[in-house]
Amino acid sequence: MNIVILDAVTISEDQLKRLKSLGMVTRYATVSKNNDEIIERVGDAEIIITGWTTFDAQVLESLQNVKIISLWSTGYDQIDLACARKQNIVVTNVRGYAKNAVAELSVGLMLDVFRKISLADTDVKVHNRYGWQPFLGRELTHKTIGIIGFGAIGQKVAKIATGFDMKVLVHTTSERSDDASKITYVSKEKLLKESDIVTLHLPLTDETKNYINNEEFSLMKNSAILINTARGGLVDQQALVEALSTGGIEGAGLDDIEVDHPSTEGLKTLDNVVLTPHIGFNTREALIIKTDGCIDNVVAFINGEQLNVLT
Repeated sequence: MNIVILDAVTISEDQLKRLKSLGMVTRYATVSKNNDEIIERVGDAEIIITGWTTFDAQVLESLQNVKIISLWSTGYDQIDLACARKQNIVVTNVRGYAKNAVAELSVGLMLDVFRKISLADTDVKVHNRYGWQPFLGRELTHKTIGIIGFGAIGQKVAKIATGFDMKVLVHTTSERSDDASKITYVSKEKLLKESDIVTLHLPLTDETKNYINNEEFSLMKNSAILINTARGGLVDQQALVEALSTGGIEGAGLDDIEVDHPSTEGLKTLDNVVLTPHIGFNTREALIIKTDGCIDNVVAFINGEQLNVLT
């Protein structure tokens, strides 16, 4: 089999050796500049492993030999799934690999926003001040957390939240936890109205694009904060900037934003926002699990099995 690692996928020597046992491997370390470069890199490969490359219809229709695209990610909004199916290309993802990593970052952002950790750090290091008075914070203990999306990550956040003696509200259309004794399933509207913290754990799809917009912000408490460690597109960014600027909500912690959106520069100027550059998945432990899972999907496909196939 001809295998191409198409972009900056983290892979150990042992994992690369495992992959090479399946066929000839060509490895690239950067994202292609354009569609022509994607097609050139793929060449006559049958298997693609990719984490960052966008596959639109033009690219997919040019991949005559490709049988499987193994995504080095959970999210799959970077690929036109309908077109891939039409081309008989199997697409797989890696699920649940970063549940601990993303859940822990979510709670870390909650703590940062509530306790103004980043602001205080900047005050000491950049402004050479050492006063505690400007940084009156809030405690997570006994607050109400609203979790939207209840897959592996959402469930892990709920488990951590119970350790803070938080009241846990959940809105989900599918997943349910086996342990329902410490959580309450509610409507989206009820969750937004009652939560001190709203945290998003949804995939980005046509249905979830701008899932949180002006209407949702109008329902939230003025003292509430929004946490998004999923995809930036879940939130109407302009509406978020307005809500943060006018006191509609108190703060936000975001691990992904729409970088090219006109509102981004305004977002960066706000003191009540903590921004990180999509690092939720990026722990040593999670990356090992992620790459192993990506290779597992390829092995299953070669053996005529279906594992983590997106339909």
